[in-house]
Formats: sequence, structure tokens, C-alpha cells
Amino acid sequence: MKQLKGEYTVKISFAHSFIEDTPYHLEGPVVSMYFNTHRLSSNFKIDQKSFKNHLKTVKSKLKDITDTKVSARIMEPLEELLVDTSFWIYNQDACAIFVNEKECVIFRLVEPIIETIVVSDSVYIKPLVRLNQRMDHYFILGLSKDSFEVFEVYNNKIEPFVFEDTIAKTLKEVLGEDKTESFMTHGNYSHVSNRGTFHGHGGQKEETDIDTEKFFRYVDKTVSTHVSSLQSLPVVLCSLNKNQQMYRRYAKDTNLLKQGIDTSFESISLDEIKQMADDIILKENTKRYQTLQQQAKAALASNRYSDQINEIIKSIHDETIEKLFIEEGQKLIGVIDKEKQVYEYISNDNDVYDDLAEMCLKRKIPIYILPRQFMPTSTHIFAIINK
Repeated sequence: MKQLKGEYTVKISFAHSFIEDTPYHLEGPVVSMYFNTHRLSSNFKIDQKSFKNHLKTVKSKLKDITDTKVSARIMEPLEELLVDTSFWIYNQDACAIFVNEKECVIFRLVEPIIETIVVSDSVYIKPLVRLNQRMDHYFILGLSKDSFEVFEVYNNKIEPFVFEDTIAKTLKEVLGEDKTESFMTHGNYSHVSNRGTFHGHGGQKEETDIDTEKFFRYVDKTVSTHVSSLQSLPVVLCSLNKNQQMYRRYAKDTNLLKQGIDTSFESISLDEIKQMADDIILKENTKRYQTLQQQAKAALASNRYSDQINEIIKSIHDETIEKLFIEEGQKLIGVIDKEKQVYEYISNDNDVYDDLAEMCLKRKIPIYILPRQFMPTSTHIFAIINK
């Protein structure tokens, strides 16, 4: 957290549970900025120059809806950020900034985004909702009987995931020279108290299987702790089939996908691994969208739905809505009359679909941004209603 002049605060958040972190409490006018940045610190001046141009757009939008004093208070933390080199040299692939007169909240995003600037009565969150449900940012776990590597796929690139130097990545490093005996002393990675737990009497094959099991348990715990717990993203396992079967038997990582790549990660190139993993992710995405579409069509058939804006507004307010679907890339300009709970068209910068998304998230109602082909009706919005 960085303290700015006066009462302003900037929160730098890397959290992926954005639903809890998004500053819904900000009151308008609120500036919501989404813009791309560079991971390489050597490109920070490019990002600063781009941000400077974005600030011109922000000023222009504020000029149309508020007075000079309010505009100046909103611009102050943004202008400080512009010249804060320490902020720009540690960027990810994009940023989301929400700012009003009292607070400025920043999310560093780990994948590029469609650049958008919105000034409205509340934060504009639809792009974050969309990012949160996308699966084209994921990890690949390359596993053999005696070593492992993790690769991160994002922005159509694949790169090795960098662990801390203290993290062991080979069986020998984990188990030591006297593998089985040495490992049995490490209670953190096994609930097995002695070798008598296993069948047999210590033959070479059994010793190897025991060591492999312990190593696989260690890998699962390491990936869960240092990767999945920090970024709740899909994990694709790339390993020989016999290793996959054994690893999955003990793996507890809930992000591990059921389908994997049945080959040695050491025998193919990174590009080949990525291509195979992309196919798996595409199937998972399609399967998930189809499941949601089937749920919506079932509600349609049983008349437990609405695709009318005012009915949906009322259902959210009454908390009789089960799920909300919004078509990707669509907006509805206007406002919601809070007293009458109806939609009203006003020519402004506010997206009513985004307001509905925020209302749902505050009430912990599931919301999904779907591609056009998976929407259940011809409208841009659809809700499953509990009737």
C-alpha cells in the first residue's frame, strides 16, 4: 500500500479473488481504466507515455460530467502515478485502475485486456469478470519420475515458471542419497510413518515405487503451495501415462485438469507442449460454456427465466435470481432508477449490464460473460429465475 498526498491511498493488488477485492464502495464519479502494460522493466517509458495519453481521455470525460475541483481531486493520484518510476518498472501485462475523489485502487493483471476508460457512478467490472472466468491463462506441469518443471501459458506465450532457489525440483534433491530412508524422516510430505506401511520387503522395484510416490506427493504439495494457491488457474499435466496415473492417485490440487498430455515433457519442444495443452483448454472452455447453455435452456423450457431488463433488475433486487448471463462485448447505456427499480435510457458513459454484474456479485449471485453462440436467446442478457 502506498500513501499519497492528503487522504488518497493506492492499493496494489495481485489477488485473483477480485470479487472480494474490487472496491464496490467507491461512489461516483468513478473513473475505471483498463490498459495494457509491459512485463519488461526496460519498456516502462512506453507504458508511461501511453498512460499519459489515457489521462487526457480521463480529463476530457470528467470535464463533461463534473466541476473542475472534483476533477482535480480525481486526477491527483493518477498524475502522481504517471511520474512514479518505481510503480512502472514492476508491471504485468495490464492494469485496472478505479479512482474517485478519495481513493485509487490498482490491479495488476497477468494478461492483456481490451483498453477501456469509463466514467460512471460506480466501478466498471465486466472486464474483470470476463478475465476471471477465462481459461487461456494456465499452467503446465511437466513431470517425470525424477524431476518436474512448471510452465506458465499467457498472452499466447509459454515460459518456465520461476520458483524460489530453495525449491527442489528433482527426486535426488528431495529424497537425498539414501532416498527411501532419507525421505521417511520428512513428515511434511508424507503421512507414512515407516516402511512397514507398504507391502513387500524392500525390493528394488518397490523401493523405486515408494520413492516415486513420495516425490510425486512432494511435487503436488509444491505446485499447490507455490503456484495454485497464488493463482487459481487450470493446471495441465504433461507426463507419461503410467506417471500420470500414479500422480493423480495422490494429487490434491483442485486446479489439476482431468485430461492431460500423455507424453514425456522432456521429449518434445515447448511449442509442441503448448499446442497440445491449448487443445485441452479449448475443449474445457467449450464444455463449460455448453454446460451453462444447457442449464439456461432447461430454465427456458420450464419458464424459469427472463431476458427482459426490468424483470431481471427486479429479480436481482428481490434475490430470486439463480444465475445471470451477459453476452460478451455488449453494453446497455443508461441507468437504473433505484427507487422504481427499472432501466432508464440516458446518454452517458454508464453500462447498465455492468451495474447488474456488480449487483449480482455483491449478493454472491453467479454471473457469466458468454460468447454470442452460447447465449440461450437472441437477447444480450438472460437470467435463470427461482419461481
